[in-house]
Amino acid sequence: MIYDKAKYHFEGDFPPELPKEQAYVHGGMFLGWLSENALLSNEFCEDFKDERERFRQGELRCGSFFHLIGGVLADDMLAPDVIPFVKFYYGEKKRYYADYCSLFHEYPTIYHVDDNPQNFRRLSDRLNERFEGWKAVH
Repeated sequence: MIYDKAKYHFEGDFPPELPKEQAYVHGGMFLGWLSENALLSNEFCEDFKDERERFRQGELRCGSFFHLIGGVLADDMLAPDVIPFVKFYYGEKKRYYADYCSLFHEYPTIYHVDDNPQNFRRLSDRLNERFEGWKAVH
């Protein structure tokens, strides 16, 4: 299952004044959180070992990381035990977008959010809360 593609965004209601790289930020932040929490499949980790290491070292921001792996978030990238959470949180109910918009309400759209470590930390804290809450009831 494919949950998101940057292409969906820059071919959709993406603000024309922004660089296309901004379409990768929100997906990249989720990918960064998955990577930091060892929630990616072994195959994905092996295929993108260098990109993950560069991200871990701070050489890549979230959007660049997502761009380098193809700008797609799909089941085959995920560790099996996190797929139900991603399906619930990112997929079916779009809870991720609601949290993203709520956390970054100071930006005019989700595409304007700055791809910086501070914003990634803010989002990661929220994702950790959501994942822990989800695990507690599932």
